[in-house]
Amino acid sequence: YEAPHRLAATLQALADAGAAERACLIARELTKLHEQFSRGSVGQLQRMFGGAAADGAVPRGEFTIILSPISAEEMQVRAEVANEGRERSGELLLRERLATGESVSCAAKYVAAQLDV
Repeated sequence: YEAPHRLAATLQALADAGAAERACLIARELTKLHEQFSRGSVGQLQRMFGGAAADGAVPRGEFTIILSPISAEEMQVRAEVANEGRERSGELLLRERLATGESVSCAAKYVAAQLDV
């Protein structure tokens, strides 16, 4: 649910977070007599609802934003990036521990505990 005066800012935040191309549905006045549905990408809906009308009017009603999940391919890419970052941080942590003169075994145990592996 999103209040009318926050709808534009929420769509902008979604676009800024990289979701501009994701499919989205905005439902207005759900469960009421005059329900309205707008479908499109976040970017398209941002253009539709993002700018106030020429007279400065804010959209009226209660809005529900439904955002599609990321694709399996994008999820895989994000997982790979996260794992790569985790591997790098583990390697740096291990090097730091070894530089202090700690044994390889103790340093490896410490890094494993820190990374929860």
